[in-house]
Formats: sequence, C-alpha cells, structure tokens
Amino acid sequence: MTLPQKAPVPARRPVYWPPTAVPPGRGTRTRGRPLGLKKKTGTVLAALALGLVAAAPAQAGVSGHCGKYLCVMTAHHNRFVQDITVRTKDGLPGTIRAYWGDYHSPKVTAASHRWEVNREQQGAKLVCGGLERDGRTIEDGICVTI
Repeated sequence: MTLPQKAPVPARRPVYWPPTAVPPGRGTRTRGRPLGLKKKTGTVLAALALGLVAAAPAQAGVSGHCGKYLCVMTAHHNRFVQDITVRTKDGLPGTIRAYWGDYHSPKVTAASHRWEVNREQQGAKLVCGGLERDGRTIEDGICVTI
C-alpha cells in the first residue's frame, strides 16, 4: 500500500522587518552590481556642480550706510543694482538725490525716496546720496560700497 504524496510546498520568501526595509542587494538601480567608475565620477561631478550653483547668490543683499543726516541703502546682486533708497535721519524733508556710476537720479523733495535702477555697471563700486535744504548742501557723498 502506498501513501498519498503531499504536494511540494513552495519556498517562502524571507520577511524583512520593518516592511520598508530593502533586502540586501535589492532596490538599487544597478540591480545589485557595484557602481562603475564612470557612474561614480559622474555622480561626484553632479554633486559638485549643484554645490557651486547653490553658492552663487551669496553676494546678493541689501547694503546701507548712514552719515550724520542721511542714510543710503541699496538692494543689489554683485554689480546689478535693483534700487537705491535715500532717507533723512531726522525725518524732515529736503532735496535728496542718488548717484551710482553714470546713473544720476532726479532730485526729489521728500524725507525718503526709492529709485528703481534695475541695471548693471561693471566699474561702479559706490552707490551714493546727497541732501540739500534751503539751497545749501547739508550732506553729500554718503556712499555704500557694493
């Protein structure tokens, strides 16, 4: 008399815990093969390039300088000046102006004014302002270095 044969049990895959864990040698783009020298070099170069791009805007910012009666501020990125703001410290109006390289703003009678420049000049390193009251120069040449 022969006994009935049991069907073979299929092999079970091992269970990894936690469920998000990746089995050793699995889940890589290279399907378990080590990365070649070309791919390693490319990865390193890409990481360096992204690091340099991310570090580029470090020169962007707002700079300002105050004298006894006047403050000059500018928003710039390297030699690209977005705007120039000139204000009096005492809050009283006067004739104020700003200049930078070959840019000369129109004179404005106010306590504070902002001029939108939105341009770049390679050789111009100083953004300056001046204040006049009653036809007399109160303060001139208050400059910000960019």
